Amino acid sequence: MGHSGSYERAEAKLRDETAEIGGDYVKIVKVLPAIQTLDCLSNRWGIEGIAYRTGSAMPPPAPAAVDCTPPCSPGYACSAGTCLALCNPACGPDQICRQDRTCAAAR
Repeated sequence: MGHSGSYERAEAKLRDETAEIGGDYVKIVKVLPAIQTLDCLSNRWGIEGIAYRTGSAMPPPAPAAVDCTPPCSPGYACSAGTCLALCNPACGPDQICRQDRTCAAAR
């Protein structure tokens, strides 16, 4: 006996089939409406689409913050557990990196 066809059921089936093959979403490219007859088997909708896989549905978790131990010296900043010079290029051995990120003679 079955069910009478509807656009909503055809769309739901298209979404389910997209998920089964690993798609994240589907772009509908063609809709074939049901032909209304007395024969219930002819009362079917057809929807054609292109399935897409965009990657994971959720972004990956942010990496855990890693602190520098011991804390960085003045003129250096902590980045993923490593102290990096704020001045670029890094200051020489007889210089320091100032707050304005320029090298100055050490006193």
